[in-house]
Amino acid sequence: MFILSIVPDYKENDIILLRNNINVYGIIFHFLSILGFCLGSHFAVSIYRDSNIKNKFFLFHRRRFNNLIYLYCLVGVSVVLWQISVSVSLKYYLNELIHSFFFQIAMPDIRIYFLRSREAGGLPGIIKMFSYLPLSALYMVLTYQIIKKKNDNHESKMITNTIKKFMPIIFITILVRSIFTLDRAVLFSFLLILLYYFTFISSNFKKFITILIRRPLFAVIVIIVSVFIYFETITRQGMDFLKMLAKYSSLGLANLSILFESEFDYTLGISVFSVIKFPLEYFGLTNILQNFKEGDWIWNPARYLTAYAYHDFGIFCIVFFLSFGFLSTFIYLKAWNKSNPYFIVVLFPLIIAIASSIVVPLFRGPEWWVGLMMGIIGIKLCFKVPKKSQKSVTI
Repeated sequence: MFILSIVPDYKENDIILLRNNINVYGIIFHFLSILGFCLGSHFAVSIYRDSNIKNKFFLFHRRRFNNLIYLYCLVGVSVVLWQISVSVSLKYYLNELIHSFFFQIAMPDIRIYFLRSREAGGLPGIIKMFSYLPLSALYMVLTYQIIKKKNDNHESKMITNTIKKFMPIIFITILVRSIFTLDRAVLFSFLLILLYYFTFISSNFKKFITILIRRPLFAVIVIIVSVFIYFETITRQGMDFLKMLAKYSSLGLANLSILFESEFDYTLGISVFSVIKFPLEYFGLTNILQNFKEGDWIWNPARYLTAYAYHDFGIFCIVFFLSFGFLSTFIYLKAWNKSNPYFIVVLFPLIIAIASSIVVPLFRGPEWWVGLMMGIIGIKLCFKVPKKSQKSVTI
């Protein structure tokens, strides 16, 4: 993020203005937060002990698993189309998108049809959140594959019939959702999780490269994702993706730097975990939150994880990053060493949370939490600890 905030050397006035507001305090604290995360991670590794207890065996309900994957994908697309159709005709909306993509015209206001609130005639937020279910399906499929590979007596393939069967469906669903909502995050999340799976499930780097060469489908997916992220960025911001990333990285560091020069109230977790506001708003309970004095910002109040954490706890947010690093590493170790499906399915959204921390973290929104919880629920429904009387069942 720091590199993106200083290079490449764009000459746009808004980017120059943002970079001029980055001070030495913001830069130092940026690296202190990274150091805190790394120290927490190191501490988790140093105290973790892999016991000799054998992995638990789980019964697997294949039919239920298949049905849930199809259901999650269907619900995800249906919610998006439903939300847009109550705001405008789908034909008009699609024509506007095609026109924007083809002529590369910025149309930032077009997303209002998907973002329209219940008060303005849209769907309730509690329904719109379920548009993230295709990512839950992705978590479940890769969790199943990792469990199968680690528990088979023989070395199973990285790309099995299960992945061949469900991955195209999940990808098409996520692509459709991204096109209609102009949501780059869900496409980037899909690509990131897939890359993580192929990288860390490989026994060595040579095998990873061999898989990519023999399976050009992954390269095709990368190209498709890159093209649509480019067009969606043009439509939303009127600039290419790299320039947008440089702009928002500069914005994050600038807004962090400004906090060191302004007066504000520590928000005690509300900034990082702003997702708590959504259920409170839904039930009309926002009055129980204290009215905090917000810190100053430039151009846009959006921050990144370090800035939000500093707004919450000041210098003591280093404790937050120590805890974050410790928890993330602990989940990783449990997932890979014990082959526990619940830790594995949590690991995927955690990766997305860490990757998105250089901009506005995705876990600040309810969709990330819905994707996480529905992935856990799906795994809970499909994997069962057998009774002593039950014998092993092949997954």
